Amino acid sequence: MPKLMKMNTEDVKARIERRGKTEHLDYFEQLIPSNEPVPENKKYIFHLENIAGQLLLASWQPLANQFYSLIFFLLKEPDAYKALVEEIRAAFTDYSAISTENITNLKYLHGCVQESLRFHQETVDGLPRISPGAVIDGKYIPKGVSCVPFS
Repeated sequence: MPKLMKMNTEDVKARIERRGKTEHLDYFEQLIPSNEPVPENKKYIFHLENIAGQLLLASWQPLANQFYSLIFFLLKEPDAYKALVEEIRAAFTDYSAISTENITNLKYLHGCVQESLRFHQETVDGLPRISPGAVIDGKYIPKGVSCVPFS
């Protein structure tokens, strides 16, 4: 199992264990509420791991929504979706070959992302965010700290 996938699996398991004990609601509190049984179905847990990975890549709401908008726009345009699938499958022979460095050469993917960002501009709450002095995912972030994802 690649290191990033293993880390994501461990993070999801830890987050499931913390459900109902977070100071504020987050996406996972909505996906696995504390009044529901702990998920045991491997397929469902794999699904949660994928959502966690998507949120990690997309960051918090405005960017996550833009990521989901990319998927939405592609699914509304079957020809564009087909072209993107062909580009990706031609570039990679197996899943392990996909990396951040390797996708930079995918011009159609880049174009799809750019168009999606152009169509869906959701930045109403802006970045960076300044911490009011709060516990986020179990860690205290002091008041006044500028929080910028992937800086």
